[in-house]
Amino acid sequence: MDFDQSVTQKSACSSAENSILDITGRKLAEANQALLTDTLRILNRGGDLHPVIAETLRLIRQATGFDAVGLRLRLGEDCPYFEQNGFSEEFLREENSLCVNGLNGEIVRDAEGRAVLECTCGLILSGVTKAGMSCFTEGGSFWTNGSRELLALPREADPRINPRNRCIHAGFESVGLFPVRSGREIIGLLQLNGRRAGRFTPELIAFYEILAQNIGLALQRTIAEESLREREMRYRLHSEVACRLLASDNPLGIVNELCRKVMEQLDCHVFFNYLVDERTGMLRLNAYAGIPAEETHKLDLLDFGPAVCGCVVREGKRTIFNTPDVLSELVKSNGIQAYACHPLMILDKVIGTLSFGTKSRTRFSSGDLDLMKTVTDQVATAFDRMRLIAELGRSRNELELRVRERTAELERKNRELQEFAYVASHDLTEPLRKIRTFGDLLEAKGSNHLSEEEKDYISRMTGAADRMKEILDALFRYSRVETRTEEFRPVRLNDIAKDAAGDLEIAIRDAGVRVEIGSLPTIKGDPYQWLQVFQNLIANSAKYHRSEVQPFVKIYAEENEEECRIFVEDNGIGFDEKYLGKLFQPFKRLHGKNEYPGTGIGLAICRKIVERHGGTITAKSTPGKGATFILTLPMNQSQEKS
Repeated sequence: MDFDQSVTQKSACSSAENSILDITGRKLAEANQALLTDTLRILNRGGDLHPVIAETLRLIRQATGFDAVGLRLRLGEDCPYFEQNGFSEEFLREENSLCVNGLNGEIVRDAEGRAVLECTCGLILSGVTKAGMSCFTEGGSFWTNGSRELLALPREADPRINPRNRCIHAGFESVGLFPVRSGREIIGLLQLNGRRAGRFTPELIAFYEILAQNIGLALQRTIAEESLREREMRYRLHSEVACRLLASDNPLGIVNELCRKVMEQLDCHVFFNYLVDERTGMLRLNAYAGIPAEETHKLDLLDFGPAVCGCVVREGKRTIFNTPDVLSELVKSNGIQAYACHPLMILDKVIGTLSFGTKSRTRFSSGDLDLMKTVTDQVATAFDRMRLIAELGRSRNELELRVRERTAELERKNRELQEFAYVASHDLTEPLRKIRTFGDLLEAKGSNHLSEEEKDYISRMTGAADRMKEILDALFRYSRVETRTEEFRPVRLNDIAKDAAGDLEIAIRDAGVRVEIGSLPTIKGDPYQWLQVFQNLIANSAKYHRSEVQPFVKIYAEENEEECRIFVEDNGIGFDEKYLGKLFQPFKRLHGKNEYPGTGIGLAICRKIVERHGGTITAKSTPGKGATFILTLPMNQSQEKS
C-alpha cells in the first residue's frame, strides 16, 4: 500500500468517525428537544399539580436514564420533595426536610433571619455557590460525575452547611442539582441522580439547566393557579367553619366533623382536641381522628407536665412537638412527621388545645399554621359563645325562679292585704255605725241638758265617724277591684260611658256639666269595673270644675291595630304635673277635704282596673286650664293581667 492510498484510507476513516459523531450529536439534540417539548406539554396542561409533576418526572427519568429524579419546591421556609421518582422511602424520610432545627425544635436562622438549609441542596436553593469549584456552574447549578470525591474535601474547603452525604451513601455517583426559578426567585430545584459515574457532560449540564429553567417558567402559571385555588378553598373552609360553629347550639359536637375537613385541606392524618377539666385539673380528650380507637385510653386525660399539650396550656402559645411524651410518641409511632399544637384561647385564658399532624411532610408551611390558628380561634370563640349562652341560661333560670318566688310572695301578700282591707272595712263598719247611732241619741235626748261645748264634742265625734265610714267604704271598693271580678267578655265602651253618665245625672246637672261621648272601641274586659272607671273620671271632672266657665267633659278615642287610647278631657281647675306621681296613689289628695270632699281613692281604683286589663293610665294638665286623662289599652286583650 503506497502513502497516498494510506492517507486516503485514514482520511476515509476519520470522515466516517466525524459523521457518526455528528449523527449522535444530532440525535441527542433531537432527543433533548423532544424531552423539553413533552415536558412543557405536560406542565402546560394544568390541573392538580401533584399528578402533573409526577408524570413529568417519570418522563424525565425514562428519557434520561437516571436512576432517581426529584423536584423540590418551596413550602414555607423549607423545600421538601414535591414529587419524586426512584428514591427509596428511607432516603426520602431522611432527606425530605432541609431546615436545621435547634435544641428547642425551632428553625435555625442566619444573621439575616433566613432559615438555614442543609447540605448541597441548601446551597443551590439559597443561591450560594463557591466560585472556583468546577462542580458549580455560572447558572447556579451543581454537578458531579464522582460524588465520593466530596468525602475527601477538608472541612474548611467544603461550602456545605451540615453535609449529610446521603446521596453518596445511597450509591449515587452522578448527582446534578439545577435551580428552578420563578423570575429571579429560586422556588425549587430539579435533582438527577445516577448510580453510574460519568453521566454528565458540559452539553448535558447546559440542557438540564434549560430544562429546569423552562420547568420554572411553566410552574409560574400553574403554581399561581394552584395558589389561587388553595386560597379559595381555605376561604370557603374558613367561612364554613365559622358559619357552622356560630349556627350550632353544640359546637363541641361538631368539632370532629369540622376538623376532619381541615385535615383534608392540609393533608393531615391526625387531630386532637383537648379541653381543660377544671374539676380534675387535667386535659380531657374531647375529639380526635387518625388514631386507633384502642389506643385512645392512653390519651383520655393528660396532665400539665412536659407533654406537648400541657406545655401549650401552661405557656399559652403554639408548640411544634419535639418533647417525648405519651401523645407525641403515639403519633410518631403512627408515622406522623409534623405535629403542631395550638392553644384554645378565650381572652387571656387557655381552655384547651387543638392539634394537627401529618405523615406526608416533616413540617408545616406558614400558610398551614395560619389556617390552623384561624380554625383554632374560631373553635375557641364558639366554645366561649356556648359557655356564655349556658351561663346566661343559668342566670335567666335563676332570675326567673327568683322572680316567680318574689311574684308569688307579692301575690300572697297582696291577697292578704286585700283580705285584710276587706275584713277591716267590713268589721269596722259596725262599731262606727254604733258610734254614730249613740251620738245621735245623745244629741236628741240630751239636747236640753248639754252645754254648747258638749254639743260641739258630739258633733265632732259623729263627723269623724262619718269620715271614717267614707274611708272604709273607699277601702272596701279598692279591695273589691281584685276580689270581686268577672271573666273578660266583649265590652262596648260607648254603652258603658253612657251608663256611667246616666248614673251621675244629678251631680252632672247640679254642676252644669256638658258631657260629650265620641266613638269608643269594643274591648274584652270586666264591664262592671269599666263602669267604675268612667264613673270616677266623670265625677272627678264634675267635682273639680271652674265656676267661671261652662264645664264640659269630652270622652273620645284613637286606635290602631295594636292599641287604643281613650281620652277623658275637661276644662276644670287642672293640676300641676309635678304631682302626677301622687295623683293615682290611694288616699292621696292634691286639695284639702274642706275645699273638695272625697277620700282620694277614685283615681287609684281607676289605675288598678286599667292595669288589670293590661293597660296604663296617665294625665296631662295645666293649672286653671283643665286636665286630660289618657288610658292606653291593648286591642287584643284576652285575659286579665295578674
